[in-house]
Amino acid sequence: MKRVTLIFLALTVLALISLPPVMAQDMVAVAPGNCIVKVENDHVRVVEVTLKPGDTLPLHSHPAFVFYGLADCSLSVVHKDGPTDTMDIKTGDVVYSEPEAPHTTTNTGKTVAKVLLVELKDMPYKAPAPVPTPK
Repeated sequence: MKRVTLIFLALTVLALISLPPVMAQDMVAVAPGNCIVKVENDHVRVVEVTLKPGDTLPLHSHPAFVFYGLADCSLSVVHKDGPTDTMDIKTGDVVYSEPEAPHTTTNTGKTVAKVLLVELKDMPYKAPAPVPTPK
């Protein structure tokens, strides 16, 4: 019985090692308490995002999107493989972004952050292809 368990564990570890890198998850899936889907169809998804001061959206990525500021706020966006961006958003600000790689988003201000995010499903984020290792 122990031998079967050890073989199963070894095969599981090998399978996990051989998997491609895990992509960041959908923000609605990782933070359902902060993200409310207002409209969704084959082309767009409109999400109202609310973050209390200090709240962080876990690691996620986006297709291309437009966001509209619903409240004055300050956000910090920490990219998994890159820089940290700080954003001071004013009510009524509109920003377009190309698909975004995995990142976290934190409300660094003293007020509730609220934005309306319109994701363009026809322009999804695509993780870069893994670099082949020389043999």
